This record gives sequence, C-alpha cells and structure tokens, in this order.
Amino acid sequence: MWRFHSLFTSLGPWALQNGRQARCVLSIFYERRWDQSLEDLREELRIQPPPLLPGRASSPRTSTSPSASP
Repeated sequence: MWRFHSLFTSLGPWALQNGRQARCVLSIFYERRWDQSLEDLREELRIQPPPLLPGRASSPRTSTSPSASP
C-alpha cells in the first residue's frame, strides 16, 4: 500500500512536472548516445532526477553493489 502512496505523493508530481518542462523524447536516437553521461542527457532534455522514495537508504543510481565472483 505504501508504494501507491509514494507513487502519488513523490513520483506523480515529479513525473507531471518533468512531462511539462522536458523536451520531447520520442525522436531521440538513444543508441547514438551511449557515450553520453546520463546527467548530460538529462540536462539537455531538461529532465530532473527522480526523488528518493521514503524508506530507501540510497538511490539505485548512486549505490554500489559488490561484483559477483564466479
């Protein structure tokens, strides 16, 4: 149940705001931009990073996980 609450209170407003201010992303050739950093692409498209969800210690984009050893 908390997921729906977080969706509507955190991610919903973020998505609406970014949808209004961002450039159209339908015509972007993402396969030509693999070398571009995500931060640069977000800045170019005017997309803000998503908010952290309540109850999460860190963002998946900033956390590091240990490599699995064979």
